[in-house]
Amino acid sequence: MTYRLMAAALMSAFCLGAQPVAAQAVMSADEVAKVKAEVAAAAQDYLVTFSGRDLKGMYERIYASPSAVFGPNGAVLIPAEKTKSNYEAIYVDLAKLEYDHSDFKNPVICVLSANSAIASGAFQRYKKDGTLIAEQSAAFVYGKTPEGWRVMAPLSLQKNKHITCD
Repeated sequence: MTYRLMAAALMSAFCLGAQPVAAQAVMSADEVAKVKAEVAAAAQDYLVTFSGRDLKGMYERIYASPSAVFGPNGAVLIPAEKTKSNYEAIYVDLAKLEYDHSDFKNPVICVLSANSAIASGAFQRYKKDGTLIAEQSAAFVYGKTPEGWRVMAPLSLQKNKHITCD
């Protein structure tokens, strides 16, 4: 199996909760609401962990390992060590910009199954003095693992582009 095909198969398993498509049960409104609340809490945890520069939390608690990144050359699976080095580099770059914190206000949560969802929206990065550094659009594919909800893949989106559902 090629690496790209393996990545696609792994992402499909992540997104479908490792169950065949036919096995996915129709969720009740209460079940959907519960998943939305859990994923919203996980997205908030991401924000707090990222803004707090908690490197260990990012690769041990926020991201699944492996996770996937979708770039110009397609999907790439990355282990925890690579997630760690990626965030080390991000934090160095942000320190040069006098980064203080990020906001990810009102993300749209699309529930795909009882074990998978996407959080999408605009996020802002701010300097210590409150000045806006950047506003970008992003989506995060979440999967429910035995340890809780984890980011399976971050998706960088075109500015002002958001994933909508229903």
